[in-house]
Amino acid sequence: MRYLLTLAWLTVALTGCLWGEKSPHPVFNDDLKYYSTLNRWTENGRVYRQFETAFIVDVTYHSWEFRRAYVAEQARSRHLSPAEQKRMLAEEETDYRNTLTLTLNLYTPSEDWNNLDKSATIWKLVIEDVQRNEYLPFSVTVLSRHNAEATHYFPYINTWTTCYRVKFRRTGLALPDGRFHFSIASFVGSKRFSFADSDLLPPRLPARLLSPTTDHPMELMTDEPVPNRESP
Repeated sequence: MRYLLTLAWLTVALTGCLWGEKSPHPVFNDDLKYYSTLNRWTENGRVYRQFETAFIVDVTYHSWEFRRAYVAEQARSRHLSPAEQKRMLAEEETDYRNTLTLTLNLYTPSEDWNNLDKSATIWKLVIEDVQRNEYLPFSVTVLSRHNAEATHYFPYINTWTTCYRVKFRRTGLALPDGRFHFSIASFVGSKRFSFADSDLLPPRLPARLLSPTTDHPMELMTDEPVPNRESP
């Protein structure tokens, strides 16, 4: 899978010639339900300068639907116990209620430009709410590109990219219908993405999440209405 994604990136870099071209959603292995959800909540952007690639970015928003699918895939791939699944989902709910989280995968032709986690970074990362207030992240951390587990859950990670976890505080954000914009910008170019997550306040976890009679206990957590994402 990594080879195919890398080959596709190189093809685009060699043949693309449009400034700020908007790409379709990336397509990952859809054999697992998790990857269908990942596709729905991931956007990809490519920016060019004078026929050369300025940067390529993948952005996944950790919506409530995505978080539930992520926990379900963790449970499946790591053979988690019911108690571990319940604890992980509770942690995701707490984080979701307090932070707006993105996984951001960035390619730049110069490694010196790929420095989102540095205080002297050339990039500005901004969330814009419906009132057009802008907010900066309180945390930007690097996910190891050599971590096989990370590449399983986020298959757009490859040798030429650096993947980051970006967190914004929800406090003060005006998101009445879950709509927001995310922008990444620097002197090399900029890209803006739009998301909509109507399920801003998920229900409290029920006392009994898992059924001892099912082979797929996490299926019980996917019966709620699925939020819609607004296309940019």
